[in-house]
Amino acid sequence: MLRFARNDVCSNIKGAIFNYNSYYSVGIWRFELCEYVPRSAEPKGTRLYIWPDIDLADAKVNYGLWQDYLRCYKFDLNLDIDLAGDKTYILQAVCFTTQGTRITDSVELKL
Repeated sequence: MLRFARNDVCSNIKGAIFNYNSYYSVGIWRFELCEYVPRSAEPKGTRLYIWPDIDLADAKVNYGLWQDYLRCYKFDLNLDIDLAGDKTYILQAVCFTTQGTRITDSVELKL
């Protein structure tokens, strides 16, 4: 499950994504920001930004992102581009597990 917290600074977004999980999970995380296409079977439109992959197989990275009191991972994502206000975007998270499973979820961001 994804939850997005945003902080607008000069039309830039700094967000935190929480993966609620009761255990540590090892895998590679990928985050993408796309335009929202209304009234479409596939609302994810053109990709605007993709963050570098985050590999949680590295123990130092894994423990640095794990929030034990929340029992989840917290990812802070910095966005280097300006986004138009009064628009909707799709933020998608994909986790590629070491077992070969692909877990994906997305959230609509209304600015």
